[in-house]
Amino acid sequence: MTYTIQIFYPGAGLFMNTNHESESLDEMKSLASSELFVGSRIRVVDESQRVLFEPAVRERTDDLSLSGLAGMLGVPIVDPPDFLRSNDDDDA
Repeated sequence: MTYTIQIFYPGAGLFMNTNHESESLDEMKSLASSELFVGSRIRVVDESQRVLFEPAVRERTDDLSLSGLAGMLGVPIVDPPDFLRSNDDDDA
């Protein structure tokens, strides 16, 4: 069975899957309880979307960075395509 971490998106009023998946429930519980998810409402679900673990939300004391957000979602940070860049962006 595959377990997934979901994060609550207040703007839509629903939970969305992250890319954090494992066949180990203990691994997902440990990750969900880690510093990575401080300040976010999350839960661990199974393949049928049954909630198996929902840790209490811990208060975040600093601003969420782009790399922190990418880590929570389990996605890489990539350069935006040229059409999304403004003229003020560096060409580095």
